[in-house]
Amino acid sequence: MISLLKSWETSPAFLYFLIEQRKKSTLRLNMTITFAERADQLCDRLREMEHHAEEGDQLFYCAYLLGLLGLHSGTEGEGQKVFDNAFTTILQETLEVEGVMESDQENITALWETICKKEIS
Repeated sequence: MISLLKSWETSPAFLYFLIEQRKKSTLRLNMTITFAERADQLCDRLREMEHHAEEGDQLFYCAYLLGLLGLHSGTEGEGQKVFDNAFTTILQETLEVEGVMESDQENITALWETICKKEIS
Protein backbone atom coordinates (compact mmCIF):
# COMPACT_ATOMS: atom_id res chain seq x y z
CA MET A 1 0.00 0.00 0.00
CA ILE A 2 2.81 2.42 0.89
CA SER A 3 4.63 1.79 -2.37
CA LEU A 4 1.36 2.41 -4.22
CA LEU A 5 0.98 5.77 -2.46
CA LYS A 6 4.57 6.75 -3.20
CA SER A 7 4.18 5.91 -6.87
CA TRP A 8 0.91 7.92 -6.97
CA GLU A 9 2.62 10.96 -5.41
CA THR A 10 5.18 11.06 -8.22
CA SER A 11 2.82 10.17 -11.04
CA PRO A 12 2.08 12.78 -13.72
CA ALA A 13 -1.64 12.58 -12.89
CA PHE A 14 -1.00 13.50 -9.25
CA LEU A 15 1.32 16.36 -10.21
CA TYR A 16 -1.26 17.65 -12.69
CA PHE A 17 -3.89 17.46 -9.94
CA LEU A 18 -1.71 19.51 -7.57
CA ILE A 19 -0.99 22.11 -10.25
CA GLU A 20 -4.69 22.49 -11.05
CA GLN A 21 -5.59 22.84 -7.36
CA ARG A 22 -2.92 25.50 -6.96
CA LYS A 23 -4.27 27.40 -9.97
CA LYS A 24 -7.77 27.36 -8.51
CA SER A 25 -6.61 28.68 -5.15
CA THR A 26 -4.47 31.35 -6.83
CA LEU A 27 -7.38 32.39 -9.03
CA ARG A 28 -9.60 32.80 -5.98
CA LEU A 29 -6.96 34.89 -4.24
CA ASN A 30 -6.72 37.16 -7.28
CA MET A 31 -10.47 37.50 -7.76
CA THR A 32 -12.07 40.79 -6.85
CA ILE A 33 -14.23 40.70 -3.77
CA THR A 34 -17.82 41.93 -4.14
CA PHE A 35 -19.23 44.68 -1.95
CA ALA A 36 -21.54 42.16 -0.26
CA GLU A 37 -18.60 39.86 0.52
CA ARG A 38 -16.58 42.76 1.90
CA ALA A 39 -19.48 43.96 4.03
CA ASP A 40 -19.93 40.42 5.41
CA GLN A 41 -16.21 40.18 6.13
CA LEU A 42 -16.25 43.46 8.04
CA CYS A 43 -19.45 42.57 9.91
CA ASP A 44 -17.86 39.30 11.03
CA ARG A 45 -14.88 41.23 12.40
CA LEU A 46 -17.16 43.70 14.17
CA ARG A 47 -19.27 40.93 15.71
CA GLU A 48 -16.12 39.30 17.02
CA MET A 49 -14.98 42.58 18.54
CA GLU A 50 -18.47 43.21 19.92
CA HIS A 51 -18.45 39.78 21.55
CA HIS A 52 -15.23 40.62 23.41
CA ALA A 53 -16.07 44.25 24.21
CA GLU A 54 -15.97 45.08 27.89
CA GLU A 55 -17.33 48.61 27.89
CA GLY A 56 -20.61 50.11 26.74
CA ASP A 57 -19.00 52.63 24.43
CA GLN A 58 -17.20 49.93 22.44
CA LEU A 59 -20.50 48.04 22.09
CA PHE A 60 -22.14 51.22 20.81
CA TYR A 61 -19.39 51.82 18.25
CA CYS A 62 -19.60 48.24 16.97
CA ALA A 63 -23.40 48.38 16.81
CA TYR A 64 -23.31 51.71 14.98
CA LEU A 65 -20.98 50.37 12.30
CA LEU A 66 -22.90 47.07 12.02
CA GLY A 67 -26.12 48.97 11.44
CA LEU A 68 -24.64 51.24 8.81
CA LEU A 69 -22.88 48.34 7.07
CA GLY A 70 -26.19 46.47 7.02
CA LEU A 71 -27.83 49.37 5.23
CA HIS A 72 -25.15 49.52 2.55
CA SER A 73 -24.17 45.87 2.13
CA GLY A 74 -26.61 45.37 -0.75
CA THR A 75 -24.90 47.95 -2.94
CA GLU A 76 -23.62 46.46 -6.19
CA GLY A 77 -19.93 46.69 -6.93
CA GLU A 78 -16.56 45.06 -6.60
CA GLY A 79 -13.27 45.83 -4.92
CA GLN A 80 -12.18 45.96 -1.33
CA LYS A 81 -10.57 49.38 -1.54
CA VAL A 82 -13.46 50.80 -3.55
CA PHE A 83 -15.96 49.60 -0.92
CA ASP A 84 -13.83 50.79 1.99
CA ASN A 85 -13.34 54.25 0.47
CA ALA A 86 -17.02 54.64 -0.43
CA PHE A 87 -18.13 53.48 3.00
CA THR A 88 -15.67 55.83 4.70
CA THR A 89 -17.32 58.73 2.89
CA ILE A 90 -20.81 57.48 3.79
CA LEU A 91 -19.74 57.02 7.41
CA GLN A 92 -18.38 60.57 7.71
CA GLU A 93 -21.50 62.05 6.11
CA THR A 94 -23.81 60.00 8.33
CA LEU A 95 -21.95 60.86 11.52
CA GLU A 96 -22.25 64.57 10.71
CA VAL A 97 -25.91 64.44 9.63
CA GLU A 98 -26.91 62.47 12.74
CA GLY A 99 -25.08 64.92 14.99
CA VAL A 100 -22.95 62.29 16.71
CA MET A 101 -20.67 63.81 19.36
CA GLU A 102 -17.17 64.60 18.14
CA SER A 103 -15.50 62.16 20.53
CA ASP A 104 -17.84 59.36 19.41
CA GLN A 105 -17.21 60.27 15.75
CA GLU A 106 -13.47 59.93 16.33
CA ASN A 107 -13.85 56.59 18.11
CA ILE A 108 -16.22 55.15 15.49
CA THR A 109 -13.90 56.29 12.71
CA ALA A 110 -10.90 54.77 14.51
CA LEU A 111 -12.77 51.48 14.91
CA TRP A 112 -13.68 51.54 11.22
CA GLU A 113 -10.05 52.08 10.26
CA THR A 114 -8.99 49.24 12.57
CA ILE A 115 -11.37 46.67 11.12
CA CYS A 116 -10.46 47.68 7.56
CA LYS A 117 -6.77 47.06 8.23
CA LYS A 118 -7.22 43.83 10.16
CA GLU A 119 -5.96 40.77 8.28
CA ILE A 120 -8.38 38.10 7.17
CA SER A 121 -8.23 35.12 9.46
